[in-house]
Amino acid sequence: NIEEKFLGLNFNISPKSFFQTNSHWAEKLYSEVLSKIDTTTLKNSIVLDLYGWTWTIWMIFAPSSKKVISVELNTQASNDWFENAKKNSIKNMDFVNSKVEDFLSDYLKKWQKADLLIIDPPRAWMHPSALPNILKFKTKNIIYVSCNPATLWRDLSYILQNSDYKIIDITPVDMFPHTHHIEIIVKLER
Repeated sequence: NIEEKFLGLNFNISPKSFFQTNSHWAEKLYSEVLSKIDTTTLKNSIVLDLYGWTWTIWMIFAPSSKKVISVELNTQASNDWFENAKKNSIKNMDFVNSKVEDFLSDYLKKWQKADLLIIDPPRAWMHPSALPNILKFKTKNIIYVSCNPATLWRDLSYILQNSDYKIIDITPVDMFPHTHHIEIIVKLER
């Protein structure tokens, strides 16, 4: 296992789990994600973290939120989640080991709500069936983190054409120096 520490949190990452490859810039990336939201407004909020990986993003929002629900399909990452939550004494979260598109459909059928959506899909894509359900939450903000500008644009085009969300901020973070790859953080607001 690899141990990482940043933003005051400790992470154990197992070999088959996902974590940003550039730890130094990962801290900058997640600091940027955190800066997109006034966390003082989250005290009574439910945050949905879609595509949770090793749950890095939800862990930085957990201290200022009522509850964070993180969704991830990778079972190894699930095991890391339990260890990392315990290690960092974070208790106001739920973890769901599921495909995001299945989770959203079930969650909405139960009339569950969310106040903030954080989306960090894999490079390949966010499943197209998840997009209509994301819009049904009508959260004030969506924070979308992407390492693939092509799939990001595809998803943003759908969101912008089918809702009243507007892009408020786009921040690139060069996580992969000397390559053509880049992370992009987009803040959308209704």
